[in-house]
Amino acid sequence: EVDSPDVWQLLTEIEEKDTAVSEEIKLREAMQRRLRDQEEHMREVLDELKATQQRAEQWRRLKEDKEREMLDQMRRREAIEREASFLRQSAYLADRT
Repeated sequence: EVDSPDVWQLLTEIEEKDTAVSEEIKLREAMQRRLRDQEEHMREVLDELKATQQRAEQWRRLKEDKEREMLDQMRRREAIEREASFLRQSAYLADRT
């Protein structure tokens, strides 16, 4: 019979279970949104890290280029100083003869 206490009890249990399932679905949807947000944030952080690594590599290469340039300039200066010293010695010896 439809109006029996057992039927009402079953309907009440069904409504409670339905409510619990609805709440679980909402909770899972919220967790999935949070997970998507965290994954997006992680992708952004990884992109920033990659960009930072690329900038660091560019700075390292620039530093190496500058170091090579300075070493070349130092070698040229030393060669010029040796040449100047040789010319001074030659001029000195030429003046003495």
